[in-house]
Amino acid sequence: MTFLTSAITLKKSVWGEGDYQYTLYTKDHGKLTVMAKGAKKITSKLASHLEPFLVSQVMLAQGQLTKHLAGAQVSHNYSGIKKDLFKILSANCFLETVDLLVVRDGGEALIFNLTHNFLDCLSKSQYTQADLLILNKHLFELLKILGYEPEITASNQKRLLADLYRLIRETGEKEIKSFDFLINALRA
Repeated sequence: MTFLTSAITLKKSVWGEGDYQYTLYTKDHGKLTVMAKGAKKITSKLASHLEPFLVSQVMLAQGQLTKHLAGAQVSHNYSGIKKDLFKILSANCFLETVDLLVVRDGGEALIFNLTHNFLDCLSKSQYTQADLLILNKHLFELLKILGYEPEITASNQKRLLADLYRLIRETGEKEIKSFDFLINALRA
């Protein structure tokens, strides 16, 4: 059985000698882990379509134990994110949060659309302060969708980000690796 869906790559890891394992958030099937056979090879046509900060149309095939990537094509490229370190850190922080807090096979088009909108807004923004505001707004919305509506007591955006991160860490019982880099970038 194969199916088509829109997907955003949350995480990529090496699997075996020539394969990648991707964690994708899809519009129709929620969070999925898929295998891409031969994606590490230079001649692979699939790997470039599942890079970070892209929305892709993917064809997935159900294997015996896991889903396999059968095809992919980029539908939205947020290249504006890749040109700015703070944008990269912000996007990674958000995508790590989605990966940490969302359970598998959730089928949440709402979270997919929120993530898609986040990448779009972040890619188009012109200033670091706007990037921080976009990150905080979308993290707040994600937590609200997942049922962890945070109480806002912070007096500025940096403090709000720290408060949101503390809630995320407590909820997910795991640290988000890109958060420390993000906070250090704000201090500079």
